[in-house]
Amino acid sequence: MIQNHAAFLHECEDGVINCAWFGGSLEGKSDIAIRASVFLPGGGEWGAVATLSHDPDHSEQNPVLSAAPDGRLLLLHTSQPAGNQDEWRIRMAKVNRDGTKLSAEAGKYLDLSRGCFIRAPLQVLGDARWLLPIFRCVQRPSQKWTGSQNVAAIGGSKGYGNIWAYEEISGCVGSVHMCPVALDGSLAAFYRRRQADHVHRSESVDGGLIWTARAATDVPNNNSSVAAIRLASGEIAMICTL
Repeated sequence: MIQNHAAFLHECEDGVINCAWFGGSLEGKSDIAIRASVFLPGGGEWGAVATLSHDPDHSEQNPVLSAAPDGRLLLLHTSQPAGNQDEWRIRMAKVNRDGTKLSAEAGKYLDLSRGCFIRAPLQVLGDARWLLPIFRCVQRPSQKWTGSQNVAAIGGSKGYGNIWAYEEISGCVGSVHMCPVALDGSLAAFYRRRQADHVHRSESVDGGLIWTARAATDVPNNNSSVAAIRLASGEIAMICTL
């Protein structure tokens, strides 16, 4: 495709690596669709590219692949009428694999507010609570959307992805692409900043219901995404651009 963006990697238990991204003529146009490819252990090269979304009237972006507790591989992505940022909705579908070929079922939109966007992985906690990091696009009246008023939120589900609740994080204007990391008995979250100052961090000790006030880390951020994971050593590794 002319544009290929927002690649997301997911490693399965059998060592297979799936990569999903969106591609088309231009981000936001209606021909933008979710693409994916498979890398088998010892395969040496990526498999053929498959299209996992098929809505010709929507721009479908920012794919996230996650394993559900029941073994399903889930694709979550945003979908919007071309050019309408505040109309974003989140769609979830089951992904099937046959060798190196991926396909996605029809799926459905999550019952969350319009304007919600995703980028970071789904978190499944021990109490069967699902946490989907999102941010909501807020457009000032009579003004063009710029992203400066976006807010971070959590899509929470205890219904195995069937029922969702929108839980906005207070005091987070301009903090987006929330990336939670599970620690020992708590969660830490890292944020991209529209203000282009520093990566910010907050914490939760109650499973993501209440978060502490965001605080700037010493890592600069130029309004680009961050990704963080916990290593086997217990340390947190973060990737970002400076």
